[in-house]
This record gives sequence, C-alpha cells and structure tokens, in this order.
Amino acid sequence: MKREFSISTIKEGGVLRALPTGWIDTVTCAEFDRTIRDSMEDMEQVVIDFGEVEYISSSGLRVLLGLHKIMMHKGGLKIVNVRNSVMEVFKATGFADNLDIE
Repeated sequence: MKREFSISTIKEGGVLRALPTGWIDTVTCAEFDRTIRDSMEDMEQVVIDFGEVEYISSSGLRVLLGLHKIMMHKGGLKIVNVRNSVMEVFKATGFADNLDIE
C-alpha cells in the first residue's frame, strides 16, 4: 500500500503556513521537515494545518519537536485543524500538553 504525502507552504507576512497531506511517517518525515525548515527563515511564526494529515508516526513527532524548539524563541509553532485520530496520538504522547494545538 502506497501512503500518499505532499506538502505546500504559504508565506503571509511573518507567518509560514504549512499544509501537509496524507501520512507523516519514517518515509515522508524528511520531506516534511526539509520543506518547513527551508521556508521558515525570517518567519516569526509557523502554522501547520493538519486538516489533511491522516497519520503521524514517532518520526513525525520528532520533526515537530525540533521545529517547536526552533520556533519557541520566536513567535512559536502552532498546529491547527487536527483530526481526531492524530489528536489521539498527540494526547497519548504528551504532545497535546506541550504544543500549541487549536
């Protein structure tokens, strides 16, 4: 089974909006990380819209943790539109308590 993944970014003033879709796992997390990091220089905040993310693995969680550590010294990292299945992962791992999730 092929797991689909894509990501696009939009810069709006000092905010980078990332729009990943599909599965964020060991196969796709490098592209997820690279795309956001390559676009976030000079950005005050990163907002990741998880509305189309179906699954996130521990590899994807590590990417989010790294991005959070970088952005906590600026305007922060915000995650929005999280599906219930992904929110369950965030809650079970404690990420829901440590990340800005709307």
